[in-house]
Amino acid sequence: MSVLIITYIHDGIVMASDSRATASPRTPDDKSTIFISDAYSSILLTPSQLGIAFAGENGIDGVPIEIFLRPFVTKHCSNVKAAPEEVANQLLKFLPKLRPSQLVRFFVAGYRNGTEQQIWYVDPVESAIGRVDANGRPGVHYSGECDVVERIASSVGVLDTDGRLLRTLPFFPVAAGAFALQDAVDFSVFLVRAQIDAVRFQQRPKTVGGPIDVLAIQPDKTCWVQRKQVHA
Repeated sequence: MSVLIITYIHDGIVMASDSRATASPRTPDDKSTIFISDAYSSILLTPSQLGIAFAGENGIDGVPIEIFLRPFVTKHCSNVKAAPEEVANQLLKFLPKLRPSQLVRFFVAGYRNGTEQQIWYVDPVESAIGRVDANGRPGVHYSGECDVVERIASSVGVLDTDGRLLRTLPFFPVAAGAFALQDAVDFSVFLVRAQIDAVRFQQRPKTVGGPIDVLAIQPDKTCWVQRKQVHA
């Protein structure tokens, strides 16, 4: 599994993700998690300056998704004028039909004609695409292993041992509309780090972790804010 955060504001789009890859044992009765790597990448930058990201499971038919997507990026994303919607449709055609148990969703983010911000999700299980930012307002989208992030982003409460609500906790929404690009970067990294650190200390499978990759997309430029490197 992995966690992906997409923060979209007036000034740009930020995509942030962890680097952990895990797998489930082949025996159905074994509920443990097998650690594979802390060097996987869940965000790719296309030659057309679009961000393609995925969250959830790390492989398709035994092939790491990052490697699985490279031919698509090379063959279908060289057109610098390709809009995010066009690339999302091409990606849906490229991906195989997945089983409902294969929990992975893809995202394409960037600008149409260099001005219109667009973020599309691609769901290979339902064979569908859709807008993440359909309401036109700044916001934050999270996907994958993100239960800790959901607690931060949602109004929550305290339950008794029978599951009855005892009291709600104070909730303070985030004003993403007032973010500068640096704020969007900081907030995205904070959410990924919160998920990683909570999973680290909780008694649960260690499904997220490793370095955090961050991609920032603006109408006139796209850059890696931070990205892990291969090293000895």
